Parts: sequence; C-alpha cells; structure tokens
Amino acid sequence: MGDPTEIFLKRKLEQKYEWIKPYSDRVVNSQKEINGFPGWYKRYIEQTTGKKITNLKVEMLFVSYKNENLFKVDSAHTLIDE
Repeated sequence: MGDPTEIFLKRKLEQKYEWIKPYSDRVVNSQKEINGFPGWYKRYIEQTTGKKITNLKVEMLFVSYKNENLFKVDSAHTLIDE
C-alpha cells in the first residue's frame, strides 16, 4: 500500500508527476512512515480520549444518499485492521 497523496498526485498529474518527483519526499510518506501510522494513531487516540486502545480498525465507506437525508453504504474498504 502506498501513500494516498502519492497515488492521488500520480493519477491527477499523470506524466507531469515527473516534474514534481524531485520534491515528492517533502509531501509523500515513506513506507516506514506508512507502516508506523497505525501505532502512532492508536497512541494519538489514547492521548486524545484518555482510553486504552487495544485494537484499531479504519474503513473507507463509499455511500450514496437516499430520501429523507438518509444514506446507504455502497461498499467498504478496510484500510487498517489491527
């Protein structure tokens, strides 16, 4: 899994991504940083809430809106499950 920022920039800029590639280390996370994110996020949530976090699950939900301001989950993709 790569950095979402890098994926977005490559998709948006296509061949022009090469123009910013020399500067990408300033905005794109390394694999080491990506791998360390779940542990950092657990600690951050613990410090913010004052509660011990024993497991962490982060999902990206794709939704659509229905009548009466309700929404329906069309699909879900698990980003972190530890």
